[in-house]
Amino acid sequence: MNKWRDSWTTYSVGLLTAWAIVLALTFGIKGMAGLKNVSLVFFGYFIGWLSATIKVNLMRKHQTSTTDT
Repeated sequence: MNKWRDSWTTYSVGLLTAWAIVLALTFGIKGMAGLKNVSLVFFGYFIGWLSATIKVNLMRKHQTSTTDT
């Protein structure tokens, strides 16, 4: 497996890029009114992404702190 393909950082950067494109296109097409609506969805997504990032990092720490015998 490719280490970059399975990376949480790669996943996060990809999603950030996709959201940047969506926000830029929305602003270009609909202006500030459209951007307000889409940004609310983005902030909801961001809260979910943040909680998942915390979970992933806590699971990594837990997995490295326990030993399999």
